[in-house]
Amino acid sequence: MTDQAEHFRQQADRCLQVAEQARNQHDRESWLQLAADWMQMADEVTRREKRAQQQ
Repeated sequence: MTDQAEHFRQQADRCLQVAEQARNQHDRESWLQLAADWMQMADEVTRREKRAQQQ
């Protein structure tokens, strides 16, 4: 895993932690969506790097 992908995953983890502390459902859902977005970016970086290595 690259540093960038690892950074994105760490950001996702932080969002999940904040979501656990959210005081209302709307905030919780927003933080969970942010976590999902960070994970999607991490996965995309990983896929791109694997393709680049295969070429």
